[in-house]
Amino acid sequence: MPEQYETEDTAVVAPETVLILTPIKDAVHYLDRYFAGLGKLTYPRQRISLGMLEGDSQDDSFARFAAHLAELSSHYASTNIWRKDFGFRIPFGLPRWHHAFQLPRRAVLAKSRNHLLFHALDEQDWVLWLDVDVVDYPPDLIEQLLATNRNIIHPHCVQQPGGPTFDRNGWREHGKVLLEDLRDGPDLVRLDSVGGTVLMVRADLHRDGLIFPSFPYGAASPAVRRPHPLGPAVHGEIETEGFGIMAIDMGHQCWGMPKLEVLHARDDPASPPAPDASPAIAETRWRREIRILSCVFEIETNAPAVRDRLDALALRVEQAVPIHYRERLTVIWTGDAFRVAGGEVEADFELDVAQLVDMLHNRVHDRAVAALSDHGFIAAACGWRNAEHFLIIGAPGAGKTTLAVRLMLDGFEVSGDAWVLLRDGQAIAWPRHFSFGEDSVALLPQMARVERFRAIASRPRFGHRVALDPIEFGMPWRIASAPVCAIFDLEPNFGARTVIRPCGKVEMVRRVMARSLAPAVQHDTWLADLCAIVDRAATYVVEYGDLDSAAVEIAKRLSERSPGIAS
Repeated sequence: MPEQYETEDTAVVAPETVLILTPIKDAVHYLDRYFAGLGKLTYPRQRISLGMLEGDSQDDSFARFAAHLAELSSHYASTNIWRKDFGFRIPFGLPRWHHAFQLPRRAVLAKSRNHLLFHALDEQDWVLWLDVDVVDYPPDLIEQLLATNRNIIHPHCVQQPGGPTFDRNGWREHGKVLLEDLRDGPDLVRLDSVGGTVLMVRADLHRDGLIFPSFPYGAASPAVRRPHPLGPAVHGEIETEGFGIMAIDMGHQCWGMPKLEVLHARDDPASPPAPDASPAIAETRWRREIRILSCVFEIETNAPAVRDRLDALALRVEQAVPIHYRERLTVIWTGDAFRVAGGEVEADFELDVAQLVDMLHNRVHDRAVAALSDHGFIAAACGWRNAEHFLIIGAPGAGKTTLAVRLMLDGFEVSGDAWVLLRDGQAIAWPRHFSFGEDSVALLPQMARVERFRAIASRPRFGHRVALDPIEFGMPWRIASAPVCAIFDLEPNFGARTVIRPCGKVEMVRRVMARSLAPAVQHDTWLADLCAIVDRAATYVVEYGDLDSAAVEIAKRLSERSPGIAS
């Protein structure tokens, strides 16, 4: 309840207290804009508390945000940051909205919000959920939200003023009506679901049990979407959408403000930067291909900016996989927008070249994943020994990529560092550029023979990653199906000497399962197939100490084996 204090004339009601909560991950890119936005708020700072939860970052988000909060601690009622890693990362090169990873990603987001809420909520009256990549909003945002006198209120998150809805988790009528469809109506509209980019919630509702479900919730609710956009096996809603359905079940109405806009960042750090100027109209046409395993897109464009970005995304890898799907598209710059047509894509327009190329690349990835729905995915680096594969698995941050690149520089043929697909006793690497931390370049002096890595080694940026491939080091790069001859599971023991010990087959199956995504179809044969692959392979646990001894010991084990002999 609002506090009261006495003056000489009358009792004055103090403004209600607000707890601003922000989950963060790989967010250093947004730090300055995030705190600049907070600094512009006109709501009394002594009535605001700040809480953050960092998890699964590969940059120094925790240290940087913690230091900034410490500097602000005297300006706000309280400032706190916590850390909780969930062990979830989308493979490098895939966008966070990639369909194949939406359910586990949203589950982790829900858990992150709930952990932060349970850590941070004290006696505050309101909770304002504010995503770190919301970069502009009115200084009186809190006052406008409180003035609605609603318990759950969600403003309109867009990427440009008057543009389409960006946070598409706020909807009604089973997802058919978004805030962009309600601009011409009243200032306040009823919603069945809310987004979490900016969301104001009366704190007592959270105390009463209103949280963010980390699993599909409310399958029996008439408000949920049927069929669900994440697939026919999903019944109910998850994370902020599940929050909305739970609110309905608890007797609370969600509200949206279609005319109160907040701006979400356009420059996702995982995407290429937007061009400085609109592309020129050219008479020349260029043809480029994007290929992921059995799927190929042939793209014809008159825009040099599109051509150049497609060239940057191109993989120089030899993919010894039959092509089963081919699609042809045209991308024409009209002077105002990019017109995309052809294939199975309805004619559409994109204004931004980065979003256009992301859309094209994502479509190929989606096609490739769908074409391989009977394959299991394992988070692993993959290399060749004779005509067979060896796999290096391990938790995120265990050092798979650094070790794989070191083995490549020592003469091993390495085909991938992120995902390996398994089926019928065969493994094949998922094609993508290797994602290498700049701060790891100094660990590999051999990389200095390539000019761009000499510059990185002299001034590495912590948390930044660079794409590389074997060809720029004069090594072959090919991807093909082959049996697995050896599996190494990394257990980080950094600073010590590396020790490798044999691992039992049952134990290795358990370890691989922990790093795997089961096939979307043919689940009944997945475990048997995995067991057969592990049974014929040499299996080791690597107590991963220093890089040099790890490379030596793994090379030694690989040289000791003859093809096809299991331990």
